[in-house]
Amino acid sequence: KNLKTKIEQILPPELKPDDVLDKAGMEVRFDPEKKQCWLTQEVELTPKETRTFEVAIRNVWAISGDEIGEVRAELEKGAAALKTTKYAATGKLVFEKAMETLGRIEEEESKAIGIKQRIELYRAHRKELDNLRTNTFSLLGMQRFEEENKSGVREVQFMIVAQNPSDSQTQMMVRSLLPKEITGEDVLNKQGFKLLYDEREGRHGLEREDSFGPKEEKKYVITLRDVWFIPAAELGLVKTQTEKLMVLFKGSPYEAFAKQRGDYIQKAVSEINLLQTEVASSTAIEDRARAYVLNSQRLEMAKKKMHELQDMVLELSLKQTDSAMGKLRNLLVKKLVKLVQSKSLVVMAMGVNPNTPMVWWLIIGTLLFLALLSGTFYFTWLKKLQEQKWIKKKEAPAKIAKAA
Repeated sequence: KNLKTKIEQILPPELKPDDVLDKAGMEVRFDPEKKQCWLTQEVELTPKETRTFEVAIRNVWAISGDEIGEVRAELEKGAAALKTTKYAATGKLVFEKAMETLGRIEEEESKAIGIKQRIELYRAHRKELDNLRTNTFSLLGMQRFEEENKSGVREVQFMIVAQNPSDSQTQMMVRSLLPKEITGEDVLNKQGFKLLYDEREGRHGLEREDSFGPKEEKKYVITLRDVWFIPAAELGLVKTQTEKLMVLFKGSPYEAFAKQRGDYIQKAVSEINLLQTEVASSTAIEDRARAYVLNSQRLEMAKKKMHELQDMVLELSLKQTDSAMGKLRNLLVKKLVKLVQSKSLVVMAMGVNPNTPMVWWLIIGTLLFLALLSGTFYFTWLKKLQEQKWIKKKEAPAKIAKAA
């Protein structure tokens, strides 16, 4: 008996409907929520029949030379902009390392084989390019680079074990997913593996073909950056910024509240350092990962408290400005009162009758002018401070790169 059935094939997310060049009689559909295409067709199969549909698609899994050139030009501008700063030497070294990464990407792109490997290699390269664009010259990135140059890169070992189950010599594809926190730049020694990116798992992986003897087992030790360690530079920056902010609240109505926030931040930094010291000797990545989850939560909360202190500085500035303007208004009023009280002597000395309407209009006009000047000055500063506060709140905190 013949069987009627609907076949469906989901396409990789990089493909758009126009990228399907030959549909082989199938219908292309697009899911706007998942932003993904799929092929579908209703077919009738006879008993034991197998049908194959060959679909032609555009090769969109390739990093163009033009795009790599654009990234290279962006990095050159970034390095040039640092030449007059204290990060000039570090920027030069970071730039050279980024150029090495670009060169490796170009080489690997030209050697990709097989559609599956090409797709996953492309995704890994795309991640690396995005990282180069956004994090190469970030403050935390350069601080991490300086720290690694001084004390060395903190490393952890990741073991891959593979075994030939057969009784004969064979070529095997060895493949392993990396921990989800690992990015392309965190793989320091790949042991001949290709770095890929598994879209379904949402993490990087390693793959290589190797020859195995009968029942042979092989172990590969991959060197990774210890991304589960929050660098001293990052913790030191939070601690130093908090100490500078605390000074601004001395003698203000916010001093007690600010101290409570500051104590919380300093305690969080101390707890992070203590836990990192406890797990430093552990060779198990799982121990470091668990500690990192807790420490990341502590650091995130500490930064939130620090941002509250930064916002409070703006509030304090507004109140101090308001107080200063109040003193200025009081001073102007006192001066004007004295002017009114002494108007008779002044205008009589000028040979003018002090009781004429003209004299009173001159005094009133002076009062209005000074009031307008005072108000303009006050609202100008108020608007400026409020704009600074708005900009501060609108800015999203930079994303912190994982570092050793």
